[in-house]
Amino acid sequence: MQSSSSQIIQYTMSKIEESFLELRSQIESSFDEIDELIDSIHLIPYKQVTKTIESKLELPQFPKFSISEFDQLQQIHESLKPLFDKIIKNRIELQEQKLNQTNFEQNIVDEEEESDQKKNIFKEEIDSENQQIKQSNNLLNETQKEVIQVENEQNQLELQAL
Repeated sequence: MQSSSSQIIQYTMSKIEESFLELRSQIESSFDEIDELIDSIHLIPYKQVTKTIESKLELPQFPKFSISEFDQLQQIHESLKPLFDKIIKNRIELQEQKLNQTNFEQNIVDEEEESDQKKNIFKEEIDSENQQIKQSNNLLNETQKEVIQVENEQNQLELQAL
């Protein structure tokens, strides 16, 4: 069916082209005749020129297309329309799928960035707490040293008092 439709379209297009070429040829021929008449105007009296022009000017004959050819074209158009509609619909669906995929991928990237930010914040909090624990341990160690020193001094005083 598709090849016959293609053949019909090619046949019709060739007929249209032939008609245009014939029309072009007729127009060029008419202009050539007009040019010749204009060139000869100064030699021929006015009345004779107008009669010659009227007799030489004819409207070009256009080829006649039968209604059946246009009906066939209409049928071809009607038969191809669902196919074109389906192709367009498929393209739209593909574009939507690509867009959805892109959005999905972007959401994943956004979630990963957000997760990385939360990890960094959590790491900073842990580092801060570790720093505080180190400071507390250092303070505790210094306090224990002072307590031991005070106990040693107390023991020495007790020994001296005895």
